[in-house]
Amino acid sequence: MVVDDPPSSTLISDPEISVAYSNIRPMIGDKDIVVWHACLGLLSLPAIKRLPNTVRGIQLHAKSPSTCTCDACIVGRMFWKSFQPLCSEAKARTRLVGLIHSHVIRLMQTQTMRRYHYIIIFTDDHSRYTKVYFIKAKSEAPA
Repeated sequence: MVVDDPPSSTLISDPEISVAYSNIRPMIGDKDIVVWHACLGLLSLPAIKRLPNTVRGIQLHAKSPSTCTCDACIVGRMFWKSFQPLCSEAKARTRLVGLIHSHVIRLMQTQTMRRYHYIIIFTDDHSRYTKVYFIKAKSEAPA
């Protein structure tokens, strides 16, 4: 592939950077929008098409695709169906104290000053109100 040299205004005076730039430039098909899409972190194609107007040295083919078919973009456009809760659970979520979640968590191995090793957390599903209690043993947690 023959690649045009960058315009003289974009040439860098540092010879090491100029050599690096000249080595990278032919490796990418700089007129291919799909290559720019991958190099720019999956930037949208309409945004890439606006780049030649704002960034010097970027040229694109006149006939560039309007949609991207890369795997990451296809997966990104997918969505999950929402989970339909059971009827009784849905009713419990609509009122206070209808459904409460609880978790028993072991603290660090060093106990607190009052010799607590665990905390138990209760969370109301409707209001998201949370209450935390300290307990000394896991057996203190209600069944």
